[in-house]
Order: sequence, then C-alpha cells, then structure tokens
Amino acid sequence: MAEQGNLMSIEQHTARILRDIHAPSPEGDSSAQRLVNACAIETPATGTSLTWSSPGAVPLTVAATAGVAAAMEQLSFTLGEGPQVSCAATDRIIFRPYLADGAGEWAGLTPEALRLGVRAVFAFPLRLGAISLGVLTIYQDAAGALTEPQLGVALAYVAAATALLLQAPGNDDGSLPPVLEDPFALQAEVHQATGMIAAQQGIDLGSALSLLRAHAYTHSEPVSKIARDVVTLTLRIS
Repeated sequence: MAEQGNLMSIEQHTARILRDIHAPSPEGDSSAQRLVNACAIETPATGTSLTWSSPGAVPLTVAATAGVAAAMEQLSFTLGEGPQVSCAATDRIIFRPYLADGAGEWAGLTPEALRLGVRAVFAFPLRLGAISLGVLTIYQDAAGALTEPQLGVALAYVAAATALLLQAPGNDDGSLPPVLEDPFALQAEVHQATGMIAAQQGIDLGSALSLLRAHAYTHSEPVSKIARDVVTLTLRIS
C-alpha cells in the first residue's frame, strides 16, 4: 500500500507539473524551459537540462537552466561525453553522487565540471516502452545521493519531461519547438558544418563531428561558434 501511495503521489505531481508548464507564461518561455526551471527549484539542483536523443545520434539540448547546466550542456556537446551521453547510450539511470570519485569516467568533462562547482550528477532516461526519447539531467553543487522524497520529485519530472517530448513539434501553443531549430545549441548549423567538413575532407560524418569538436575544444570556443564559422566559409578545418 505504501508503494501504491507513493506511485499515486508521483502521478499527481506529474499532472500538476504538466498543468503548470502549459499555463500561459508572461515571460514567454517554452514549456521545456519552464520544466527545467521548475525542476531546479523543486530538487536540490544547481541546474537541470533536458536533452532529446535517438539511437546512434548525439543527444541534443532542448532546454537548460542558465549558468551551470547551460555550461555543462555545451561542454558535453563539445567533448561528446557526460552523464546525458552515457545515459542515452546505455538507456540506464546514471547516478554519480560523488563526481570527484569518478574522474576517469568522463576524463575531459569531469575536471571542468568540478571547476564549475558540480559535485553530483543524476541523469534519467526518458522512455516510452522500448523507445528512448531523451534524458533529464540534474546537477548538484553538493556531493551526496538524492533522498527518497527528492527521488520521487525527480521521477515526477522525468514523467512530465517524457510526456512533453512526446508532443508533436510545432504545436499551436508553441510549447516545444522543433529540436533541430533549438536556438540553445544551434544544432542545425552544427549538422550543416559537419556535412561540409565530411565533404571537404572525404571522411564520414562521425569523424567530421569529432574534428569539429576537437577544434572547438582546442581553441576554447563553443561548438556552435566554430560551426557557424565553417558554414559561413570563414574557417576551414583540416
């Protein structure tokens, strides 16, 4: 009976989250942005992000809270590693309550995450049956596991995020913009630049994306800026 009560509590919480994020927003934020903002408030999070993924594809950011989460999403996209990447690849929950103890897992990202003040990360796969839709990631500035009530709140947001990603893009209410037009990571330009590099160098798309990321990391620039330079023909990566 206790488990059933807890399940009902999560269901009711999920319904409340969905009502709140679809209510008219004076700030004009998308439903996805409102979801991660609310999740960061209701959980012990320094920041929260929502990414879309599909088998074999690089996870793409739909929304992230300002500050740490936005910076972590840029780092993860640049380096091709991180909790959301591992979560999408394995389709398993990634719990790292003591990030400093696993410095070798994400060799490039973990030192930068610690520098940003991240001490714990929790990434949840968003699924519908056998279909993987994306990942909800919670970043904490304090080491330690989630308590049972905190985990219940996080699972309610996982359910709400799953429902949100199931919505068809381009709804009349504008709640969830098409992923490839997401302004946060400028994925359309990244993919266009990847295709241009592949054609110029005669390599496959995966190798081209690795070159793009490596150039961005080496020059301490966002992938989106390097991609824009490639697309506008102001930069040629070899």
